[in-house]
Amino acid sequence: NDQNNPDIAYFYLRDTLGLSEETMWKITLDAGSLLGMTPRNLDKKVSLLRRTMNLSDEDVRVILGKQPALLHYSAERNLAPTILFLVRALDLSKGELRGMIIECPSILGYSLENLKKKFGFFFNTLRFEDVGQVRELLVNTPKLLLCAVDTGLIPRMKFLHKEMQFSLEELREVYRKNPKLLLYSVDENLREKIIFFFILQLNMEPKHVRKLLLSYPQVMDYNLENHLVPIAHYLMTELEFSSIELRSILLKFPRLFTHSLIKIKHVTGFLRYELQLDANQVKRVLFQSPQVLGLDAEGNLKQKIEFLRSRLNLTEYELSVVLSKMPTLLGCSIQNNLLPKVEYLESVLLSQSKHSNKSPTILKDTVLKQPTLLGYSLDSRIRPRMEQLMQAGVPLEKITVGISMTERKFQEWLSSSESKRKRLDNAKLYDSAALGYLSETLNFGVSEIDLIRASLPSECTEWGASKLRARIRYLREVLGVSLGELRDIILAYPLLLDLSPESVTRERLNKLQKAGFNIHDNLRSITYNDQDFEKLVKPFLNQHRPSKSNVSFLREKLRLDEKEERMLLSRLPSIENNPNRKTLEDRANYLVKEFNNNVKLAKTAILHQPTLLQLSLARVILPRMEKIRSFHALDSITTAQLLVLQNNEFEEWCRDQTIQRVHKEFPKTVQFIRTTLQMKQEELDSVLIRISSEALANYNAEKVVNFLLTLDSLERVKTAIIRQPYL
Repeated sequence: NDQNNPDIAYFYLRDTLGLSEETMWKITLDAGSLLGMTPRNLDKKVSLLRRTMNLSDEDVRVILGKQPALLHYSAERNLAPTILFLVRALDLSKGELRGMIIECPSILGYSLENLKKKFGFFFNTLRFEDVGQVRELLVNTPKLLLCAVDTGLIPRMKFLHKEMQFSLEELREVYRKNPKLLLYSVDENLREKIIFFFILQLNMEPKHVRKLLLSYPQVMDYNLENHLVPIAHYLMTELEFSSIELRSILLKFPRLFTHSLIKIKHVTGFLRYELQLDANQVKRVLFQSPQVLGLDAEGNLKQKIEFLRSRLNLTEYELSVVLSKMPTLLGCSIQNNLLPKVEYLESVLLSQSKHSNKSPTILKDTVLKQPTLLGYSLDSRIRPRMEQLMQAGVPLEKITVGISMTERKFQEWLSSSESKRKRLDNAKLYDSAALGYLSETLNFGVSEIDLIRASLPSECTEWGASKLRARIRYLREVLGVSLGELRDIILAYPLLLDLSPESVTRERLNKLQKAGFNIHDNLRSITYNDQDFEKLVKPFLNQHRPSKSNVSFLREKLRLDEKEERMLLSRLPSIENNPNRKTLEDRANYLVKEFNNNVKLAKTAILHQPTLLQLSLARVILPRMEKIRSFHALDSITTAQLLVLQNNEFEEWCRDQTIQRVHKEFPKTVQFIRTTLQMKQEELDSVLIRISSEALANYNAEKVVNFLLTLDSLERVKTAIIRQPYL
């Protein structure tokens, strides 16, 4: 080799390695000392690089063209140890190392201590446990090893971790998807895009930012002024999307910004003028299915529109209705999605129409009634539910009602529809809705219905099914029996179903109950004449003592004297006849317990506000008491007054209490915000009510405000904080 190499370094570099004229000038001007080295010394270093990374001649020229100063380093003391360290630390193959060094040859110029510190950032700070993940990260983006740890990697990581509240696990996922986020400046890139664009302009919260970057972190790669802002401006001005709507679109379709503004305008124009959708319909399409913006307007988009128009025989207006109600159809494949669904629905619906008087346009009518039908899976939703409709004998076009239901709701609806169909069939059979309902509910046959009909007044065929349903429910409650047991009882005593005005059945059942009889064992008495029935029950009615009344319960529970009892009855007379004794007891017992089992305090509260005994325990008393306790202990009268307030009045009280607590706990912070941002009282209150005490305690609000004031005017910072207090 020595015999083949020239004696002068310049000629070795130019002729043997084949470095370009530009590279030679670069060496001469920036690394002139290389020209004083021996060709043998230079060749030793080049050979090391070739051998450890399987470099071709062109690879060597690329590396030295980017970083000729590599040849300054000692082969034994610098290059070889660095290469060995990289290979062992990341378990690199020669090909992976080659790719990293070709892209960033200056990596070989860092000391081992420097590289160890950078690896420590990934393994110790970000807590990557898998070497393979770090290797993939650095092989794909070797520029990461060029970043300083203390002034580059850590501040960028902390911005997302501390300010945007990313967990370390979320950060690892984001960086795996887009390592470039660790290359971007906090102040000139990350903060500009996240704070001033996503949060301030699109009204995002940190949770929205996290969702967006976890889904598509490459959105941060696009230029703010030349790409992100113009697209947002077009959508918010020309299409009149609000910032909240645009936020929803972006969270639904994070790849929105992968399309150019020209492409977005082209697709929007196609929908508006080619498809003849009005402005609101275009807006609806893009809001519900922003993926449409990625379709080729003249290609697959046009094909799908033509398919729907021709296959369903839709007019232009009908087509616009379908697409505005179900715009996601434009994102579906014709061959793999739309065509199989249309063919299946067409075959089953037309098959039904041949055996009935259904219109031959039943498929079109069905889709127009429920365009979302074509958006559901054929195998897991449409076909199974159509088959169940067939089995239940429910008209197939009713799929428009059942397709959107959850499985549980669908089964309930199907059962109800099947019952309704049977009821209608029975009603026709017996020429009576009531008797038809009776046959369906208690599974009576024709002969049994005839037997029951013969025992009832002739007008029973005109009774409504709803009245009969109420009577059956009443009988089950009074007798405490199942439907099967009630069936046998009614066959034995059909008069139990007598709904005629002259019927004394219900009155007699009530008297049996008041007299303390076992109704089930004395059903025969409903057939007695009036004299015999009264003879049976009268002695027991005189002896039977009624159960303790609501008033007597409250008298004992709250230790009411006669004057207090009269006061309670005068202010709440309905309490004496309230049938729901258990609920009344629950409310009274809870209030006593809430006042630390102090009966006197509970009595004071109830006498002051008797309507407490009418409030829902679950919906009003419990949740309100929890809020009241979160502020401070109150006397029983004030507590009672708060419990009976209207919802809006109670929420207003909670708001005032929250603001007062913040003023009391953080007086200096509140005063600083008021004076520095020159806020009016109502503006200050609107900010304080939306900031938790925990946030004020853990974060330096004064520091944040002062920082924001270095970036923009007082008025704009004030507006931003009023809109987004969590800033």
